[in-house]
Amino acid sequence: IGKLTGMPIPITSLRQWILGLPGDATDYKLDGQYRLSEVNYSQNGKNWHVVYGGYDSNTKPALPTSLELTEGGQRIKLKMDNWIVK
Repeated sequence: IGKLTGMPIPITSLRQWILGLPGDATDYKLDGQYRLSEVNYSQNGKNWHVVYGGYDSNTKPALPTSLELTEGGQRIKLKMDNWIVK
């Protein structure tokens, strides 16, 4: 992903964020249903801000439908059209 976007995205954390988990982040906000709404994470001098755009209530547990990662002046948006839970 880093080569594609030019952004040094913390892959281990990204795996957690995509699932709606804070990973190693200690600074995060929850919505009214106790799901992540925002995450702030620092690694190697980079400050990442993740905003969740919504959750798929048809999955159990509810999984994110979109998130936006921002670091410095760069931004990347991820959208999940559907989830297959195994």
